[in-house]
Amino acid sequence: MSKNHRGKGIVDQYRHGRGTCPNCNNTGIKLMYEKELNGKKSMVCKICNVTLKKKEAAAKSAE
Repeated sequence: MSKNHRGKGIVDQYRHGRGTCPNCNNTGIKLMYEKELNGKKSMVCKICNVTLKKKEAAAKSAE
């Protein structure tokens, strides 16, 4: 079965949501997750989103 609506939510974004991740500096990657980096909100890639979530969880469990 075809997936007709895949990526429909990012078609209206600049360059279809692709750019350079401010955290890992990968280029041409989808930036879909808003995270706070160095005190300001930035859009990050999927890999960095998971990495930052794991760091936050580890910091909470260490307390």
